[in-house]
Amino acid sequence: IGGSVTSVVHPVLANAQGDPSRQSRITLRMISLVACLGYPLAFIQAAAMPLVFHLILPAKWLPSTTMTQIMSIGLGVNMVSGIGWGLLKIQRNMKLLLAMNTTNATVYTLAALGVSYWLPPIAMAVLLVLFCIVYTQTLLGFVWSALGLRWTAGVLASSTPFLVSALTAISLYALTGFGTEHSVDQIPMFMINCGLFAG
Repeated sequence: IGGSVTSVVHPVLANAQGDPSRQSRITLRMISLVACLGYPLAFIQAAAMPLVFHLILPAKWLPSTTMTQIMSIGLGVNMVSGIGWGLLKIQRNMKLLLAMNTTNATVYTLAALGVSYWLPPIAMAVLLVLFCIVYTQTLLGFVWSALGLRWTAGVLASSTPFLVSALTAISLYALTGFGTEHSVDQIPMFMINCGLFAG
């Protein structure tokens, strides 16, 4: 879905180029559509993770189940980023697009490299979901500003599903005892998830 959004946003919004009001209406509809499709799928994926881990992966991966559930929830947030990237391309704001993408990739790379030194993987997963929310809100804020609209318009347009994602991630973290068990077996799966997000 995320890849499709990025490729579809450009031609759809290009037709409305020069009309900020129409672009903002289209953007709001796209955010709603992606949220309606992406968030349920992300939560379904998170709910299915225990079954997937038991059926497909060896027992040594089981400690990574909750951590992967948390990062699955973050995917719903990540999908909305595609709309922001598409708008930045239309606005030909390549410097900002490069800066945002570099920031995104750098954070996930540092998290993957430093997970064994800084925090347990499950705690790091929660922080990455929260980062993903702040990153996407910032990206949408820049986009709205470029359309001549208030920054808060872009933030409020997607705040409800983001808030649900944040609370769910934190709740899963709390249910594990706040990630007190630092399992070495979680680190490879965490790094795999970081690679998917950074991509």
